[in-house]
Amino acid sequence: MPSAKTRKAARPKAKRGSQAGRARKDTVKIRKVGGSLGVILPKEVLDSLNLKEGDEMFVLRTPDGVKLTPYDPKFAQVMKFARDFMRRYRDDMRELAK
Repeated sequence: MPSAKTRKAARPKAKRGSQAGRARKDTVKIRKVGGSLGVILPKEVLDSLNLKEGDEMFVLRTPDGVKLTPYDPKFAQVMKFARDFMRRYRDDMRELAK
């Protein structure tokens, strides 16, 4: 029969930060800010998104609820269209630039 010391060593240890990469579920409260309501985001969330006071965030309504993002989805869509257009008409753009 294995000793208690052997049994303890055989058990895998949970690694710190083993949930890295997984979606973390933080809860926040809606608070009164002046005449409006606001949500205070944890410092870790702000740091991970490289956000600071005064930065804009975009609110997207999704089938699952609401998504906050620092990236403008409409701008990203327009840039994708522009890149596709320039790639498709690369030769014509080169001729026009002469």
